[in-house]
Amino acid sequence: MQKWSIQSYTPVSVGFLLFERFSNMCLANCVEPMRAANTLGDRQVYDWAFVGLNQGVVTSSSQLSVLTDYAIADAPHFDYLFVIASYDYDAHDTAITRRALAKVAKTCKVMIGLDTGAWLMASAGLLEHKRATVHWDILDSFSERFLNVEPLRERMVRDDNRVTCAGATSAYDLTRELICDHIGHGIALDVDALFMRRDDLRPRHIGSGPSGPVQRAIDLMHR
Repeated sequence: MQKWSIQSYTPVSVGFLLFERFSNMCLANCVEPMRAANTLGDRQVYDWAFVGLNQGVVTSSSQLSVLTDYAIADAPHFDYLFVIASYDYDAHDTAITRRALAKVAKTCKVMIGLDTGAWLMASAGLLEHKRATVHWDILDSFSERFLNVEPLRERMVRDDNRVTCAGATSAYDLTRELICDHIGHGIALDVDALFMRRDDLRPRHIGSGPSGPVQRAIDLMHR
């Protein structure tokens, strides 16, 4: 008689390293698609934890408070570690931060910098001789400061096991790519539908608004 067994899966472990005044949009655009993938995939695809330099409350730039699960020194090994900073990145760029990032980089498989998180990664020497992006407001100063990093005015850049995203919408795009990698394109499309993210649902200008080549130029600028 043929024996049937339920296939077991090991969830992808994800850590979100949060710095004071981090971008809540970046965090939500990663966590919510992962949560949706777990629901739509009928299994625990992702297991995540919130991390800080110290264990305690970290507050976003929009005053949303997150209680971290771990201090970075006590955190488990993650498959993916997201470094999420926004405002005050220069104040966070300390010797303590650099040492913590350099240490945790040895234990995670992939490190991802969101918004100004790439600045902190670069300062810790984790983007040496790699291509990277950062929030475009600071891209020029980033390129002047980190001469051994190739700065790109791109929304998202992957270079080996280092990934950088310029902002919140590219954080969603990256998470969508991860969902494709881990559970398939079909679930990724279902996640898009859940969040009403479809190219044909993009707002259109009606009436006296721009059209033709002008509209296409506007569309390109918003990509």
